Amino acid sequence: MGEKVDGSVEIADLDYSLGGQIHLGGLKLKDESGDAGVALDDLTIAPSWNDLLHGRVVLSSVAISGLRLHVVKYADGTTNLDHYLHFEKPKETDKLVTVQKLDVSKVGVVIEQPDGTRISVDDFALKGNLSLVSKQKKFDVEIDPITLTLGVEKPDGALKLGVRDLQTGVSVHMDGGKGTVALHPTTASVFVAKAGMPDKQFDISLGGSTFTV
Repeated sequence: MGEKVDGSVEIADLDYSLGGQIHLGGLKLKDESGDAGVALDDLTIAPSWNDLLHGRVVLSSVAISGLRLHVVKYADGTTNLDHYLHFEKPKETDKLVTVQKLDVSKVGVVIEQPDGTRISVDDFALKGNLSLVSKQKKFDVEIDPITLTLGVEKPDGALKLGVRDLQTGVSVHMDGGKGTVALHPTTASVFVAKAGMPDKQFDISLGGSTFTV
């Protein structure tokens, strides 16, 4: 992985065995100044070894916890991650890839815009399952719940807004790039804080919607 990173790669724990789980812990991808734009506390993958031995790509479970991204966007459209991470886009495949149980938790993202605006996503989590054939653009995805808190802050605290405790879900069924996307019922608390004005907060509740694409 070192050749993909202009900086350093730290891994606190790596454990795997044939017939068992694959575990990666304490991953940090640092730039040359030592800043970790990408960090991951824990990744645990449980392959379905019997399926793999028969040529089927099936993962019994994938658990991701404590993923943190710090993105700094520059005026030319590039980011700090572009400058030191050089990973290739995954190649499309004709193989069916199945994740029977997906569990993502404690994800945090901070994006700093060129004008000083700060966008943050905290406590992002989801649970679900998926199967896909990327080259055929065939997807069957069931994710519920999805939870997160989103905030946007202008420079000097002039304006803060966002949503807290958002909870929703999504179902995607597509073949050849066509199909349906269903957004499950959504609840959240919206807040707005503007300098010199009282803070505002209100709850929202939306019914589910299905779109044909």
